Amino acid sequence: MAKVTLVSAVKHDGKDYKPGDTFEGDKKIVNELIRAGAAQDPRTVVEQTSAIETVEDEAKTIVAEAQKEADKIKSDAEDEAKTIIGKAEEVNRPGSDGGSGYLISTKACSPCSVA
Repeated sequence: MAKVTLVSAVKHDGKDYKPGDTFEGDKKIVNELIRAGAAQDPRTVVEQTSAIETVEDEAKTIVAEAQKEADKIKSDAEDEAKTIIGKAEEVNRPGSDGGSGYLISTKACSPCSVA
């Protein structure tokens, strides 16, 4: 007798099996199910599960590193924005350059034609 995990529906000896069920039967029948693609050898399932878990762990590590880098980039951008805003406020602050702090145009406006 041998056991396999079914990957597709199987009807054997009047009993219905669904994907994911464990099927236990004669080694010859089990081998036919594997060969037909209706079942997987339990060793193969364990190997695949192990490979999936390894890939999932690697993916979690990559995502964590990417998130850390994204957080740093965001923090650096916020710091740079604060610096730029601070400089802009300093330039536009009345009296910071000895003047009024307001930008005054020396060009005449068109409707006035006054220069």
